[in-house]
Amino acid sequence: MRVLGFACLWIVLTEGDVSSAFLAVGAVASAAAADALLNRGRGVGPLSALRVIRVLGRVPLDSVKAGIDVAIRALRPSLPIRPGLVRVPIDVADPAVRVATAYLTTVLPGTVCVAVEPGGLRLHLIDRRRDVGAQVAQVAQDLERALRGGRHG
Repeated sequence: MRVLGFACLWIVLTEGDVSSAFLAVGAVASAAAADALLNRGRGVGPLSALRVIRVLGRVPLDSVKAGIDVAIRALRPSLPIRPGLVRVPIDVADPAVRVATAYLTTVLPGTVCVAVEPGGLRLHLIDRRRDVGAQVAQVAQDLERALRGGRHG
């Protein structure tokens, strides 16, 4: 079932481009093998497709909202732009969830993950005073639940 999930992810990431089909076979097989090795004996629950869709479904809306915020700041010099680095703690044990959370925060304009660290992420924000900790922590927890089928393992 996870192989099908990895294959679907490849299709989404390549926008259905069939010219990369040979790479897809290797990438999906590698991802499945890595997943099997990393999760060996951990009692990992089934992938919850509905939960994954719910988590990923928020990204376009969040991206549009953040893009509007960045555009307004660029067009109105009176609005503050105070870029800077912040460390955002996230309470997840699985490094794959931290990496996926880093990706999901990076696709949002105004936020770029510059480091994945044990226990958290280091983010570059367009306005370092913006509190993104709760939002990032919620994404990480939702991802962990989705990838573990609702069980913590």
